[in-house]
Amino acid sequence: MPIKEKIEVEMLSPLMAEFIPDYSDIVDLDDAEPLEGPDLVQYQPSIAEKVDEINRFGMPDNQPCNLIDYFNRNKDIKEKVERITMAVKEQDGVLYGCANLTLRENLTPEEYRVVGQYLRGQYSDGWGESLEQREIKVDGGELYLHFYVGAGSDFQIQVKAPENEMQEQQPKPNPSRPKLKLLGHDGNIFSILGDASRLLRCAGMSEQANEMADRVHKSGNYYEALGIISEYVETELSDHREQRRTPRKEVPKKEDTCR
Repeated sequence: MPIKEKIEVEMLSPLMAEFIPDYSDIVDLDDAEPLEGPDLVQYQPSIAEKVDEINRFGMPDNQPCNLIDYFNRNKDIKEKVERITMAVKEQDGVLYGCANLTLRENLTPEEYRVVGQYLRGQYSDGWGESLEQREIKVDGGELYLHFYVGAGSDFQIQVKAPENEMQEQQPKPNPSRPKLKLLGHDGNIFSILGDASRLLRCAGMSEQANEMADRVHKSGNYYEALGIISEYVETELSDHREQRRTPRKEVPKKEDTCR
């Protein structure tokens, strides 16, 4: 009887970090420079080395941690999943967190959702919390890295075909618009635009963020700019009953996701 081939899956998710330059007097990470997936590609070797270090920290025989060992939510899923190990991956000019799954049998969409919920918890309170507390030395300073999948965003699931070609596992629904409160920006349109752009990138909507910024910079006044931003993110001014007024035709491609 032939041995059934294992299925290799990647679940990609946003990466964010705070960067503190050398010789800086910054003591609070809230004051550090925020970086996202495209900014982090240059630091990939140092980040990958730190992730591997966290994977092996405290493990017997220095073997990488297998996160499925700590999963107890669903016995059917645990029987299907042989391994979950953490890494990072550069794709389309963006550095992602990458959960590598080795499956004995493919998961259903609902099972992928449950695994995604489990990974969210590991990133915020378990494996990821350990990573966040350790600085990563890079040229010019140090990083504090975060794996993150938040509201309005989701994992990008890819399955390795037998010839090692990556194929998208399932079509992803368009993420809902992130929410942004205008209160607290003191009427500063550039502060509002910056926060809106970051929220869109966190939700895997990098192209929309670029499109929004381009339209805002070409707008005629503050109120027009505010209206444009409210088409892309949900603000107090957004009309919940309407879709965006200027839909853009896009060439189908894998979406970016960034915290």
